[in-house]
Amino acid sequence: MLSGGPYGYLLLLGILLAAGLGLPLPEDIPLIIAGYLIHIGQFGFTMALLVSMVGVLGGDSLAFLAGWRFGKGGRKSLMERLAGAKNRERVQRYFDRYGIRTLAIARFLPGLRAATYFTAGASGVRYLTFILVDGIAAKLLWSWWRRRRRQ
Repeated sequence: MLSGGPYGYLLLLGILLAAGLGLPLPEDIPLIIAGYLIHIGQFGFTMALLVSMVGVLGGDSLAFLAGWRFGKGGRKSLMERLAGAKNRERVQRYFDRYGIRTLAIARFLPGLRAATYFTAGASGVRYLTFILVDGIAAKLLWSWWRRRRRQ
C-alpha cells in the first residue's frame, strides 16, 4: 500500500486527508503501516511524523472548513444530504449540551468525527478554537499512547 520515497509520503498524506473527510478507513491503519516503513528504513521518522500530523489535522480542517463554507445555506445543508438530518441533529444536540468539548471527544470517534467537525464549521465555531481543541486532543492521544508503550 505505502512504500518509501516521496510518492509514499504523498500517498500517506492523501489517505489521511481522505480519512479526515470521512473515508471509512481508520487513520490508524496507514499510520501503523508508516511506522512499519520507518522500522524497515523505507520512511524517515521526522518526515513521516510531519506528514502524518499535517494529514490528520489537515483532514480535520478540511471537514471543518467544508462545514463553514457549505453547511449553512439552502433548504438542506450538505451535511444533511450526506449524513442525514437525524445525524446532523444528533451532533448539534451534543454541541448544544457540551460545547467545544464535543470536538475533543469526536477525535476518538471515527464514525462521527467528520460530521462533528463539519457541524462545528457550520455552527460558527472559530477556526482557531477548533484547531486548538483538535490539536490538544491529538496531543493527549499521543501522550496516552507513549505512556502505554513504556509499560
